[in-house]
Amino acid sequence: IQVTARYCEDKFQIVSLCWAKDLIIKSYSTKPEVKVKNIWALLPFILLFTCSSQPEVNFQKIDLADALVQAQQNGKMVLMDFWTDSWGGCMQLDQLVFQNPEYSKYINEKYIALKIYTRNEEGKKYRQQFAVKAHPTVIFLDAQGQEVDRILGWNGDAAAFYQFIIDFRNGRNTRAETHYVGCNADEG
Repeated sequence: IQVTARYCEDKFQIVSLCWAKDLIIKSYSTKPEVKVKNIWALLPFILLFTCSSQPEVNFQKIDLADALVQAQQNGKMVLMDFWTDSWGGCMQLDQLVFQNPEYSKYINEKYIALKIYTRNEEGKKYRQQFAVKAHPTVIFLDAQGQEVDRILGWNGDAAAFYQFIIDFRNGRNTRAETHYVGCNADEG
């Protein structure tokens, strides 16, 4: 059994998950009948803590064409998060914006969200198509696929980032200038 903990502001949840994980690991070193009892006794807690995860952005596992169809049908825009696992800013953006309950609720209501990993073949194709040169880059498209704007990089200011997301959805501050909020120039 594998128990994982997500970043969240509720430290009790993280501590409880770690506590449950420790008990499960310890139960494997005891008698077989005790192992089963401990695991079954902990199952409700594990399910409670892992199934009641914090709200987060519902990144769709679909291609851009399908995302645009959904955006047209639902009166939404498309948000494309270009990320890589080799840059900490991408992880911070995910934790501080895309897993924030208030921010994620708004994004889920107003956008069809795609998370594009730029190191695989599909991600490289989109990266080239949209001329992504930094991580993270978040691109906003209207329902017809036209770029409304983009945010390059991450400076740690989740509230400012969220305000851009709101502004772009409402047609404010778009394409007047490219918004650099901390940038990791990336050669490829």
